[in-house]
Amino acid sequence: MNLSLNQKIALGFLVLVLTYGSLGYISLRNLDKSREITNKNLLINQPSIILLNELKLLVVNSKHASGTWVTIDIRNNPDKQALHKLHSTDYPDFKGRLEEKVSLWTDTTDKDSIASIIGNFEDVLAMGQTIMTTLPDIDAYQDFLVRIEMESTLENIEYESDIILERLEVVLRRFKARAKQQDVEMLESFRSIRYSNIFLSIIAIVIGVIVTFYILRVVRLEEQKRFVTAERDAVQEQKDIIEEINQEIMDSINYAQRIQRTILPTTDTLDVHLKEHFVFYKPRDIVSGDFYWCINHTDGNVWLAAADCTGHGVPGAFVSFVCSKALQECVQDQDITEPAAVLDKTTELVEGAFEGGVAQNVKDGMDIGLCKINIREKKVEFAGAYNPLYLIRNGEMSVSNGDRQPIGAHEDRVPFTNHSIDLEEGDMLYVFSDGFIDQFGGPKGKRYMSKQFKALLTSMAEEKVAVQSELLQKEFTSWQGEEQQVDDILVIGVRI
Repeated sequence: MNLSLNQKIALGFLVLVLTYGSLGYISLRNLDKSREITNKNLLINQPSIILLNELKLLVVNSKHASGTWVTIDIRNNPDKQALHKLHSTDYPDFKGRLEEKVSLWTDTTDKDSIASIIGNFEDVLAMGQTIMTTLPDIDAYQDFLVRIEMESTLENIEYESDIILERLEVVLRRFKARAKQQDVEMLESFRSIRYSNIFLSIIAIVIGVIVTFYILRVVRLEEQKRFVTAERDAVQEQKDIIEEINQEIMDSINYAQRIQRTILPTTDTLDVHLKEHFVFYKPRDIVSGDFYWCINHTDGNVWLAAADCTGHGVPGAFVSFVCSKALQECVQDQDITEPAAVLDKTTELVEGAFEGGVAQNVKDGMDIGLCKINIREKKVEFAGAYNPLYLIRNGEMSVSNGDRQPIGAHEDRVPFTNHSIDLEEGDMLYVFSDGFIDQFGGPKGKRYMSKQFKALLTSMAEEKVAVQSELLQKEFTSWQGEEQQVDDILVIGVRI
């Protein structure tokens, strides 16, 4: 079939529009799927896991406080006051929040299990109320038979509480398994969005080149005025296409930012676990390769990490998501208790996650400083991949260096070193990425360097943590001047 040049141009644009529309539709479907998975995880699974853990804590507190009530006859004992509060406000408030969340559950097994568990726990609370009523004051403790009866009631409470905790753990495991599966599905959807956008850009460029070729042929056959008009129209159309592509890319990046926020601990979480602390976090782009991580797992130990993943923007955010999930699996799911062992296992998980073509592009993986802090025992354990831990006490700094190897592919790898440090009240701990140190600026446009950074931290360590964060911001802004930010910035400080 013979077509004129104008008809060929029109056909080329039609192919471009159809291709662009088809791939755009696929990209939107993947985006909707990822959004659906994220919403389900954020609105149902993760809040439910938090509530179930809160119920475990209520059961443990009730068991402990009931034991205190039976064994200690002091009226104003803190545990007795805590038991009063648990019965009067804590549990009723919790039950309302739990019922609201259970109404969103779709699995009848989970609903039946939690209803039975709540019933059993309310029986335990009733037994606790009996103890509180029977032993209201010191005189009641003098009756030997009453004491014997209440000790028997306490044994029933302890027995029933242990059963409740075991059943709660079964329900928690089901929710964690669902959350883990949804994480896998979200990663797959994220990859699909990325590959669709890349393919879309390539197709648009190829077809755009073809269309431009035909336009140039028409230009040679027409008058100068028509040449100028046709060229202007073609350029405008190409501009519109590029702007639309850029908009979709920006939408994907903004969505990646929302996903990345889900792996960062909230301000409330940090306030509960760390008390006096600051986080100076300044991504170079919309999304960041740096991330921080904090959980309170067992025995009063708070895990805290400052991590620097390979790359910036969406690639760096993708790597940070994988590395954060690997840390969480090591500490929460596999219950590894030593920071060095956590980094060894995290390396194994990260290398496994990037097997295949992606591994060729992710050669360094992640640099990290990982701490396990026990505030009660005044002790910190630390292991690092390149990144160190700084401790400042009475104006003097001591440095625990990380090993000279990353999390990820590395030749001649050795096990990570575990550092154990005794702490004193008032000590300041700092973990950070290398973004602040590597920033160009100052009067000579040089890097900030670690020596100057150590001096800065030492000079401000006695200040309140909020003031320290402000001082870091002022120093960074002053040093940077007119220079571009070269890397993501992350500095975390904790007062013991």
